[in-house]
Amino acid sequence: MANPRYVIGVAVMVIVACAGTVRAELPERFTQVWPPAGLTDLRCVAVAPDGTAVAGGAGPEILVSSDGGASWVRRQAPDPGGLRTLTWGDGKFLGFGASGKPMTSTDGVQWTVYEVDPAMDWVETVAWTGEHFVAAGGGCGTSDCEGFPGYAQVALSTDGSQWSQVWRRELYYGEWPDQMVSRNGVVVAGPLVNDDPLSPSTGVIVSTDGGTTWQVAQLGFGLVQLTAAADGFFALGPARTASGGGVHRNAAWSTDGVTWTTQDAAGPPGEVQDLTWTGVSFLAVTSSGTWVSDDGTQWRPAAQDPPEVRMRFGALATVPDGDLLGFGEQDTVVRLDRSGWQVVTTAGEPDLVRIASSGSRWVAVGSTWLPGMEPVLVSEDGQTWLQVPVPDGVREITDVVWTGERFLAAAGAVTLSSSDGLVWKPTPAPEGAAIVGLARDGDGIMAAGEAPGEPGGAVWWSEDGESWSRVASVGAGLRRIACNGGGLCVAVGWHGLAA
Repeated sequence: MANPRYVIGVAVMVIVACAGTVRAELPERFTQVWPPAGLTDLRCVAVAPDGTAVAGGAGPEILVSSDGGASWVRRQAPDPGGLRTLTWGDGKFLGFGASGKPMTSTDGVQWTVYEVDPAMDWVETVAWTGEHFVAAGGGCGTSDCEGFPGYAQVALSTDGSQWSQVWRRELYYGEWPDQMVSRNGVVVAGPLVNDDPLSPSTGVIVSTDGGTTWQVAQLGFGLVQLTAAADGFFALGPARTASGGGVHRNAAWSTDGVTWTTQDAAGPPGEVQDLTWTGVSFLAVTSSGTWVSDDGTQWRPAAQDPPEVRMRFGALATVPDGDLLGFGEQDTVVRLDRSGWQVVTTAGEPDLVRIASSGSRWVAVGSTWLPGMEPVLVSEDGQTWLQVPVPDGVREITDVVWTGERFLAAAGAVTLSSSDGLVWKPTPAPEGAAIVGLARDGDGIMAAGEAPGEPGGAVWWSEDGESWSRVASVGAGLRRIACNGGGLCVAVGWHGLAA
């Protein structure tokens, strides 16, 4: 049989209401987590000296904290399209959203939105220099941003309401600034990439007079992340594989933002999502975890065996008590301590892959991406879902079925059973296997997975979901199994089908 084609898609939960469904009451002790209203992927944050903080992003709401990030309240965003960038300066928060209108607030709750003509929808990043607000960004010459020329631009304001353009550069084709840092009156923004064959540039733009005048500083490599450090500025470039193996990057330092010294850095691996200076070391959050470096060249994991955080970080910020906070997907705020990232608040739910119904209750299962998150959601009506606890150590469940008497879930080295979907009992998988697929077959249950020490997959049968016997072995890893109720089951895997 030829190998099947694989189709990659996005999991969507479709809810269908059926007449005659019997509803069971769920205990109040379980926390409702879905569906949250106005979910936001946080990408920007600003912190005032008194600990008031505002976080926003691609969503209709913002998070506001009045206690240094210990607790957060969701509020309507001043721009219904969400916020692109935030900063604190001159006693106020300043932000720009999708509408291109500047907005200010002294407390993060009450906002004043200013009309500007033309709209400043090109703004990607803002900063306070000590005397002025600076906005930087750019755009392209076509609505779909596939053509050229483009441009990079900087504007200046004394109060956040009235703005004047102070610098602009036409780009043959390239990248405009989307990050900016300010230190002691020196402002650095980047990246600036201009692929003009007559006058190419790859670097940053710099102002040494608080944002009034600007010049281009060459780095010689594409900027990935930029931060201010104790004695200047630090820039990190894209990852590359060194000749001897391992991930290396270009790293550059500057005391004045104009002249940069480049060195080779060993790491960090993965896509760097944000970078900061903690006061004692550099810290980078990447798709491969959290990494620290004392000098920017040698990178190591931030914690040994840290709690797993698989969210995409949008921003990092240090609050007045010195704690470092991370902001990311689904209204999630995490705090870094010696053991790794700990959740402060989140509206997120697990990544769901399978669902089953007993006739009066639904159970959806998947994998978690935050410490403390559970991989099981339960609903009595298909609309309001509650997150319920599972045995310690279970962070991924790949399948779930209703046996007629109980829910049975596949969780790798264990199977989980529950009569009501609320309390789950673990049972070791047969033969030390990794069970990934389940199916009801008449009066029994079929399970598919991989047996340890064997090159392929295997199938087991059980009458009660606890005692299992092997019924088949195949030369391919199995992922799913389905039965027709008449004694025929088909399992699918990496290299084809096994009936």
